[in-house]
Amino acid sequence: MEYRLNPENERVPFSVGTDIDYRWEEKQRQDDIKIADSGGTTILAGPTFKIGSRESLSFELGFFYPVYQDLGGVHQELKYESTAAVQFHW
Repeated sequence: MEYRLNPENERVPFSVGTDIDYRWEEKQRQDDIKIADSGGTTILAGPTFKIGSRESLSFELGFFYPVYQDLGGVHQELKYESTAAVQFHW
């Protein structure tokens, strides 16, 4: 979901949004034996900020926090994650 904050500005559009990320990791194997403390499911959600420069380039930042974690054993819990991206459009 994305909402444009400055719709009148066509040269440098700025928008905020919300992203949800689902991650599932299969149990790892060693010598054909499943490792008990591996695998799991995590759902992350958080805000994203996107700024574009004309029609061909945009920059995006995201900050994600876990809303659900089933770690499949003894793992270190994820506290947060951040992402940065540069997008080229053609």
